[in-house]
Amino acid sequence: MQVVIEGLRRVLRGEVCVSSQLNSRILGSYVTKKEPKLRSPIELLSDRELEVFELIGQGLSTREAAGKLHLSMKTVSCYRENIKISSVSGIPLNYYAMRSTGMSRPALNLPWAPKAAA
Repeated sequence: MQVVIEGLRRVLRGEVCVSSQLNSRILGSYVTKKEPKLRSPIELLSDRELEVFELIGQGLSTREAAGKLHLSMKTVSCYRENIKISSVSGIPLNYYAMRSTGMSRPALNLPWAPKAAA
């Protein structure tokens, strides 16, 4: 009973009153708190944004990505805008996506371009 009365007196004085067990848990979690791990912008993408991101990385246009995902071009454009906000600033989205998905620059099938040696 004495503990309860002392707790009430502390509260009436404007102090915080917590049990010794709770105090230990609070201080323990504070002391062992780890710095939050920095997350890659790619980890912040939704599943659908990640699908669009990977298709961009494969060199697909908005129209091609929309066809492959059975979405409208407007929807894919919105996903691209969301991804731009999440990606590293200053790097064009398609090059960032290609680099992140392990793709090199897309091959251009131009009739006058030299063919790669087989």
